[in-house]
Amino acid sequence: MDNTKIKVIGDHFKSMQDSIVNLGIVAKNLEHIPRVSLEQLDPWESPKERLLIVFLARTGSTWLCELMNKTNSMGYARESLHAQELINAFESGDYNNLNEIMRSSVKEHCTKNGIYSVKSTFHTLAPMFLLEEFPNNLERWKIVVLTRDDKLDQAISIMKLDKNRKSTSFDNSAITVVEEDYDYNEISRKLNLIMKGENTIFTFLQAYGANYLKISYENLSLNPKQIIDQISKFCGITVSNADIETQFEIQRDKISAKWKKQWLEDVQNENPLFSNNALFKR
Repeated sequence: MDNTKIKVIGDHFKSMQDSIVNLGIVAKNLEHIPRVSLEQLDPWESPKERLLIVFLARTGSTWLCELMNKTNSMGYARESLHAQELINAFESGDYNNLNEIMRSSVKEHCTKNGIYSVKSTFHTLAPMFLLEEFPNNLERWKIVVLTRDDKLDQAISIMKLDKNRKSTSFDNSAITVVEEDYDYNEISRKLNLIMKGENTIFTFLQAYGANYLKISYENLSLNPKQIIDQISKFCGITVSNADIETQFEIQRDKISAKWKKQWLEDVQNENPLFSNNALFKR
């Protein structure tokens, strides 16, 4: 292999590195839980359809899953793959291995029509890789990927979340975020992590020919019923009279707008060519 190809591969891996490293850390934490082959015990053998919601922070995943769960026919999606939750289940003494824990979770999050749903970031998919469900059986899954068209808005929203720990509009803020909390470098870093995270997800799905549906936060906000219809069609089921009422509210405010304006000014000072990039025009 020539040096040019080696560099391309190296650069590509570097762009995925954060997500891959975090996936490995989670897998290491779960490694002490015994597991058996899928031939011996397949946690996903009973559902008619397996649905995975993959997301990055601040893409509307909690809202979307609320809408899906209310249909009672699209599975009951929840972040049920977190390592600590699985470790606690094993240490309770009720399960002999990871397969049994996952089988119980699948049963809990499956609707009567046989649809199983789970919501996860990339790195919390570690149990799926440890059990070799992924990538071996990836083609059996329907995968919805949540993204956000306006990455800058997403980065700012993540930065605010890091400060006030206010995940949803009805949560209490740990602190009050003020204009002076603006940090050009931190917003830029989060923007970079968003790009890397999306690159990892889509590279993985495309490499294994996964069946996936891309949904944007902006389209979800514009027409939630249409998105539910899209996902139900994707799953091969019919949902009638979807309830799109929600307790969630948009958290963008004047501070978000001011930070965005300031960052766009600052980034042009760093590199005036950025002003011609569609990513920063929104």
